[in-house]
Amino acid sequence: MYIASVRVKNYKSYRDSGEVPLDPGFSVVVGKNDSGKSALLEALSLASLSLPHRSIITAPTADTPDNPNSLIEIQLVFSRTDVHSILRKYKGFSVPAPEGNNHSAFAERTLELLDHDVAIRSQWMDGNLQRAWFDALGDITVHHQIACANHAWPSGVKFELNAVGGDPLPLLLAQQAKIWVYAFRAERLNVGQIMASGNTRLESNAANLADVLNRLISGNRARFDRLMGYVRSVFPHITDITVPIVHGQNLARIAVWGRPAKEEREDLAVPLIYSGTGIGQVLALLYVVVTADSPRVLIIDEPQSFLHPGAFRNLLEILRENDQHQYIISSHAPLVLDSSQDHVLLARRIDQESRIESIAPGDQTGLRAFLSEVGARLSDVFGSDAILWVEGKTEEVCFPELIRSLGETSLRGVQILGVISTDELGTRHAERVFDIYSKLSSGSTLMPSALRFVFDREGRTASAMADLGQKSRGLVVWLTRRMYENFLLDPNAIATVL
Repeated sequence: MYIASVRVKNYKSYRDSGEVPLDPGFSVVVGKNDSGKSALLEALSLASLSLPHRSIITAPTADTPDNPNSLIEIQLVFSRTDVHSILRKYKGFSVPAPEGNNHSAFAERTLELLDHDVAIRSQWMDGNLQRAWFDALGDITVHHQIACANHAWPSGVKFELNAVGGDPLPLLLAQQAKIWVYAFRAERLNVGQIMASGNTRLESNAANLADVLNRLISGNRARFDRLMGYVRSVFPHITDITVPIVHGQNLARIAVWGRPAKEEREDLAVPLIYSGTGIGQVLALLYVVVTADSPRVLIIDEPQSFLHPGAFRNLLEILRENDQHQYIISSHAPLVLDSSQDHVLLARRIDQESRIESIAPGDQTGLRAFLSEVGARLSDVFGSDAILWVEGKTEEVCFPELIRSLGETSLRGVQILGVISTDELGTRHAERVFDIYSKLSSGSTLMPSALRFVFDREGRTASAMADLGQKSRGLVVWLTRRMYENFLLDPNAIATVL
């Protein structure tokens, strides 16, 4: 499941946001402080209370009463697998259908939708679901319900109309969003300890984190080890996490280790409740990433407020590796952006109202507008630990994918960028050109350093390659084949196309 769009009405700084599209992968909400970023994410959490918008438009005079109700409209998209995993838990449900002679045909059409990805429109108020309907069938007023039974309950789904019924089908699906949406706010989580019950599902507010971690350690050690690998990438000083049961209290308490586990110094482990703010946030977030067997929605408000830049960057890399989930992140820091992939939403406050503008991936004009809005520069987007300069745009796009998939590793703060033209590097001015690129990514400033220049051999002679190697001060590395594209040649594929 993912959230395809949201519309916020009469909530905080939003009089009416209009329909705001979201990406199934990464959506980044950017803007100044008090521009409406956090308010939008609160609305997406499906737990926000009514806080009416008030401006000169809604309150032309001081004694104008408020409209007390805030309304959040959410479009949810469920995969066929999602739908079946939800409905197999129910013996029966009801299918909304208009009254009349064709109501059975309408209900049959509704059931046919369940064999495909299905979009549900839903309206929420005060954290409660008010209405829901199938997007494909339209928002019709329905007073008639046709009962439907699931004869394969509880292991599967096999539907039959005119049998034992239950709750309306669109409501059943939309209500699942309350369980599958996780919202992480920029505040300390009180998640260090809880009564142990053996639960495995993290609550949406992460209150039972200690309980689920205790169960994970004893029940699925491989997953816990993967979780700890991620945690150490974000916080290298953490060597282990343990969740012992406090003697005589049945209380699970998270402890953070800073010494090697082999030293067996449990007395030096620090309870999570006394540790830094970001550790609990990251533990809860990564628990969902590692353990969820189907896509979840993770809403993260201002993560740079509880993580330093290096930890923030490594966390983002982990999230991008686990792209089965949907991530909606708010930030006023350009560091979060991957301008070639992310769906960027710019929040602005205009005449007491928050408004959202979509910036298409790769839209440099839109990105510059955001950077100007927050007082940053385009170069700040590439705030990486190091830069690997490559031949051109093709390598810039493909090399990160090759490193992640074939190398089975992550970039971890390394940015891969294409040089403007390799022809300049073969001229008598090559040394000066190399100096320019090196100064862009090295020196005594806080700019990232250049790791290497990775280029195609093409038609260059051995002496020409040696000359460029010398002019680059040993930073040029040549691919073993004539061009990068030669690695992609596949005789069977070429024969098939011919």
